Amino acid sequence: MRRFLIFNTLFFLILGSTLALSKPDDKADQILRQMHERSRKLTTIQASIVQVKRFSQIPSRTVNSGYLYFKHEGQNKDKVRITYKNGGQVTQDLLIDGDKIILYQPKIRQAIITSRTKQAEQNPEYDFLAAPYRSVPGLKSRYATAYLRDEPVGPFSTSVIQLTPTAKSSFTKVTFWVDQESWLPVQYRVDEQTGDITTITLSDIKKNSQVSGDVFKLDLPKGTKVIPR
Repeated sequence: MRRFLIFNTLFFLILGSTLALSKPDDKADQILRQMHERSRKLTTIQASIVQVKRFSQIPSRTVNSGYLYFKHEGQNKDKVRITYKNGGQVTQDLLIDGDKIILYQPKIRQAIITSRTKQAEQNPEYDFLAAPYRSVPGLKSRYATAYLRDEPVGPFSTSVIQLTPTAKSSFTKVTFWVDQESWLPVQYRVDEQTGDITTITLSDIKKNSQVSGDVFKLDLPKGTKVIPR
């Protein structure tokens, strides 16, 4: 559940009201303003997604790949669907519909049901999840930002921005790579306090194209164990 919350946190952090935060950095502020302006015009996203998690305690990693859909229907009315597959079989299926979050794991026939509000209450560093488009004051009190460098990510020319928590957090820093053409992030990295590192990369990105409402329907099979959190 945590790795999906990490992505969810990043997703709303970047697409929400992300403006100049904490310590001033002219270059970082300029890039964040560009991101904010572009995100205001964003209605949908479709993209391929690859998530790699490296573990600090043992020399191993997990790799998940799949597809992401995002649709903004109004204030606090966002929908997100992330489906991971392995060998053609769905391994993890995440649906966010407004405040509601469902994480379905077909292999063990289990679904965790929670909400952005509950996750924000249980994890203070994620307080902006409860209202991602009204989160600037909370973000300013929790993060310092810095521009690091420019570098390519696949076909994209990107600028690298780093967020460092100024309050207690489960992660030490969040780094994201912003495409200099669309001014939207194409790669994210989360460094956790445990030393684990999660990297998320998007490709084949389509913006403001038509996305069917059926994409955001997740019907749980009969016999699924439902766990509320």
